[in-house]
Amino acid sequence: MIAVDTSTLVDFFAGKKGDDIDQLREGFRLGIIILPPIVLSEILSDPQLPAEIEDRILKLPSLEIKPGFWERVGKLRRILFKKKLKPKLADTLIAQFCLDHSLPLLTRDKDFQNFQRFGSLVIKI
Repeated sequence: MIAVDTSTLVDFFAGKKGDDIDQLREGFRLGIIILPPIVLSEILSDPQLPAEIEDRILKLPSLEIKPGFWERVGKLRRILFKKKLKPKLADTLIAQFCLDHSLPLLTRDKDFQNFQRFGSLVIKI
């Protein structure tokens, strides 16, 4: 299984190209794509989201948030703050979700590199 970030998913549906898009396409074919709940919320927040894309997104599997998630999010974010970084809350939520489920994250967002460096997140950019 592989988790997908909003950045890759949006660009996939916009018809953009890239290695991450190829990996996402292959992940769809193999049925191994998981959406972190935060990504699902971000995608569904788009007021111009076409109905056919919403239907496709809603059919993707998602995993449950594990007990203690919020505490681990705070601690992970604190680690980055101590390094004088400014992690976004949404990115921290996505990173911790992936860490909790031992999932790599497919993303275009370079901000996740700090979670890889200081939090052992596995990313695929």
